[in-house]
Amino acid sequence: MARRDDAVTELERAPTAGAADTPRAVLAVGRGGRGKTVAYRWMIDRALNQGRQIIVADADRTNQTLAAFFGELVMSPPSAVDDDMRPWLDGLLEKAISERQSLIVDLGGGDQLLKHAAIELGLAEFLERNGITPEVLHFIGADSDDLAYLHESERNGLLAPEKTAIVFNAGVVPAGVSLDTAWAKHENDPALQAAVARGAQLVRMPRLACMTLLDDKRLRFTEAQGSQIGLTNAQRVLMWLHDMERSFAPIASWLP
Repeated sequence: MARRDDAVTELERAPTAGAADTPRAVLAVGRGGRGKTVAYRWMIDRALNQGRQIIVADADRTNQTLAAFFGELVMSPPSAVDDDMRPWLDGLLEKAISERQSLIVDLGGGDQLLKHAAIELGLAEFLERNGITPEVLHFIGADSDDLAYLHESERNGLLAPEKTAIVFNAGVVPAGVSLDTAWAKHENDPALQAAVARGAQLVRMPRLACMTLLDDKRLRFTEAQGSQIGLTNAQRVLMWLHDMERSFAPIASWLP
């Protein structure tokens, strides 16, 4: 039987971040609905339950999901207008640098804020030079167009730090399509192959069948008690947490 204590214990005993004294900026990119925010929710839960402080920013202009799950921990821009968003992001980066804290920034699918920062600041190099390790995670599903962000980021090294991962989310693969068949659309893509050749990691993110239920109830993964979602679904969450640790093991040392 999976209880809340089980889920908390699962996150507490997970491998800790590689260099705890080295702050990092985790930048998840990709089309909307490819699992970026779900992965962030897991990372934040994981960090908090292992006693690590992080800066969490929700810059999704239409749906601030992280703020709904983590409340006052989450920083948000004053408005969705570019003239407010850009200086807000500048302040966020400077806060992480001055306080020596890891940073998570959640942006809506298609948002160009990071692209502008990459062009105007040389974002990855700027962070590295100021003691923050930049980490870019590309989230993709079964659609061939999901690699568009990877193509743009890798082109001329626009946003292509040493720590780059390509996360294939099994949760967004359509029913009736095998994971191997879905992945076959991508594996020969030149940009993907070039990224892997320079050291990008491949991660397969597992599917959680009851994710919609947790979303609807605004439950963190550590809050998945049987009394709220049923004993079988609570067990599914616990098993998913196990699977997430295994799947993200190649980049466990990157996590905040």
